[in-house]
Amino acid sequence: MTLTVTSIEVATPPADRLAFLRAEQKSLKKEEEAVRSGLLSDRESRVGTTHYAIVSDRQRKAVDWQGLARSFQPTEAQIEAFTSTSDYQQIDLVDVPRVADVLALLDSPLLVLDSETTGFSPIHDRIVSLAALPGRLVDGAFVPGNSARWVFNPGKPCHPSATAVHGMSDDYLSTLAAINQIDGLAISRVLSDCVIVAHNAPFDIGFVDAALDRLGIGRPAVPVIDTRILAKIIWPGEKATLDAMSERLGVDRSERADGLHDALGDCQLLARCLPALRDLLQERV
Repeated sequence: MTLTVTSIEVATPPADRLAFLRAEQKSLKKEEEAVRSGLLSDRESRVGTTHYAIVSDRQRKAVDWQGLARSFQPTEAQIEAFTSTSDYQQIDLVDVPRVADVLALLDSPLLVLDSETTGFSPIHDRIVSLAALPGRLVDGAFVPGNSARWVFNPGKPCHPSATAVHGMSDDYLSTLAAINQIDGLAISRVLSDCVIVAHNAPFDIGFVDAALDRLGIGRPAVPVIDTRILAKIIWPGEKATLDAMSERLGVDRSERADGLHDALGDCQLLARCLPALRDLLQERV
């Protein structure tokens, strides 16, 4: 008599399966937090092969429901009294653009954009200077149009590191007018019917969006090319600052309008880099 042994599949008990999944989630959460901390501390690490990370300042509100529950039929003022607001940094992941798509956009009417601000947070800081340089790439050269530039009283002092970049003192800025509805509408018109080009675009676009939102004006939904992303595509693993990109392309950063590190000067500098960037992108197709 031959004894045949057959395998019997034993289902994992639900309690054991749940314990395993919770352990996996805990391990992945630790890994995610470590990666998140690295992305927040090192901007150069935010562009990968297939995705890049956009870090934006956000605010969240939390209500003390237990404290609020102690109030009978709470008023709006009571709800506000039990509500706290805290800042945090949101990390969104976006696909790295296809080279062919970028090349197609570079054949469109372009608007090179740059801003100077009081600091680094669109929530708490304000735009000091905004410049826009329209143009097109024609026969391997950037042909510029008439530039536009706005300089505003931000209504608050600049962070010392911001002043070191744009070179405008708080005393000087306090003599200017604050951004108003007319300015916002003019900026919105300039940003329409074009492809926006900016270096570290989320920074500039974030401040523009915040400024227009405070005025009740929406920014036109137009494509955006981030030359910092292009630098990472062309020179993977290398620094992608405007200084580094200009040095690789042989563009002199000292040539700026008014001799300052201002928005219009960087617009002009970036415009000079665009033809070389397009040529390098074409080599990758």
